[in-house]
Amino acid sequence: MKDRLGLKGFRHLVALIALMATVLLPTTVSAATTATVTVNATPSFIAIAVNVSTFNFSTVAEDTDEDTTAGYFGITDTSTVATDNTIVANGWAYTSGSNNWTWGSPAADTGQLKASVGTGNYSVTVDDVTPIALLNDNAPSTNWAFELELDAPTSFTHGDAQSTLVTISASEHV
Repeated sequence: MKDRLGLKGFRHLVALIALMATVLLPTTVSAATTATVTVNATPSFIAIAVNVSTFNFSTVAEDTDEDTTAGYFGITDTSTVATDNTIVANGWAYTSGSNNWTWGSPAADTGQLKASVGTGNYSVTVDDVTPIALLNDNAPSTNWAFELELDAPTSFTHGDAQSTLVTISASEHV
């Protein structure tokens, strides 16, 4: 018997079988089976530091205003949020002797501090109980500076050296 298909026919038969196999077999779709999402979070972190932690007005005369230079105290702010900053002192305490000044508007043995933020105008009267706004709505990580002025007593009844602790606080600006 003679081969009727021949080599050419055999090739067509193989191609036909391959075509039918792709049509009849189920096709698989190649698609992603996972997806990823990157989630970031920055904490509401507040941190400030002052570059000068001690200042001495030395000997002061009655009824004078003694001040630091404008911008004398530098605040480094590494906060991640905008902050409101306040200032407060803890009253006068003698560092030698036994007599304290009274905190308040200058009078006999009564003195107080004023502050300002880089302007040298000393427009903020520092309280010895209640924190007073010093700089509001400070942008995140914005360094700033302030200065202090001593409003010395109008007269002295003793020569005891005085001291006060000034606290700058930062809280999240709302």
